[in-house]
Amino acid sequence: MTASALGLAALAAGRLWWLGLIAVAMEAAALAGWAVRRRHASGWLGWHIRLMCGSYLSFVTAALVVNWASPLAWVLPTAVGTPLIIRAVQRATHPSIRPSTVSPRPVRSEMSG
Repeated sequence: MTASALGLAALAAGRLWWLGLIAVAMEAAALAGWAVRRRHASGWLGWHIRLMCGSYLSFVTAALVVNWASPLAWVLPTAVGTPLIIRAVQRATHPSIRPSTVSPRPVRSEMSG
C-alpha cells in the first residue's frame, strides 16, 4: 500500500503530495506496531493496537480523500475510528472490561425446574 501511494504521489506531485505524507505515516505506524509486538515491553498490547489501528485509519483516510471530494473525508475516519480504538484498547488491557466468551452453566436447581 505504501509503495502504491508513494507512486501515485510521485506521478501527480502537485495534486497528491499529501498522499505521500499519509503513506509514510501509515507505514511508520504499522512498523512501530510490529516492533512493539516483538519486544513485549510493559503495556505493549495497548500500543500495538493503537499503532496498527492508526495505520489502518491512515489508509482509510487516504482512500476516502482520493475518492470522495468532501472535507468530511479528512475527519470522518478519525471521528469514527478513535472511539473504537479506545474501546479495543480498554477491552484488551483491562480484564474486567472483557466480555465473557463462555456462557455460564446452569445450576442443577435451575435445570430441574
